[in-house]
Amino acid sequence: MKENQVAKILYIIGIAQIGIGFVLGLIVGATETVIYGPNGFGQVQSGFNFSIFITWTLGGFVSGMLFIGFSEVIKLLHEINWKMKVPESGKAEGLMLDTNQKQVNVTVNWELEEAELEKIKDFYQEEEIIEIIPANIEGYCVVKLQQETGRMIRIVEVSGFGVEEINEGKTKKKIIRWYNELS
Repeated sequence: MKENQVAKILYIIGIAQIGIGFVLGLIVGATETVIYGPNGFGQVQSGFNFSIFITWTLGGFVSGMLFIGFSEVIKLLHEINWKMKVPESGKAEGLMLDTNQKQVNVTVNWELEEAELEKIKDFYQEEEIIEIIPANIEGYCVVKLQQETGRMIRIVEVSGFGVEEINEGKTKKKIIRWYNELS
């Protein structure tokens, strides 16, 4: 994954801002005062004003941390965007798993994306998945599982943030009827 250049620049600006705030605090905090005596001649006294130093240093630190925070947000958004990119070549026909049984040719109007396939595999990670078929209704899949008692068919919805198993309803009946017509 390529590093985001904007985030890198903002991070460097943030570090520089913290350093510049500290240095300016030292420079501005160092004070020189001239005290005039009764004869009219002045005497220079050097000192250090901690309140000015703290003000400049904290200002530099806060603004630097804002830049660093923005760079971290951009890095996180870049990572999320990178992970969500799916190759365009993932077609529904290519996502069927090989089985010893006959292979069902499916023609549907939508494609099962790689991210959705991974969600299904994560959801059924404890079980052996034989086949994943995109259903005739977009956002739903037929998942064929191998269990101790035999083969099971599950209908899952993948259109949300996770995988949800559909246990009842008209949608499940339509998909089962469609699947039985394929067999």
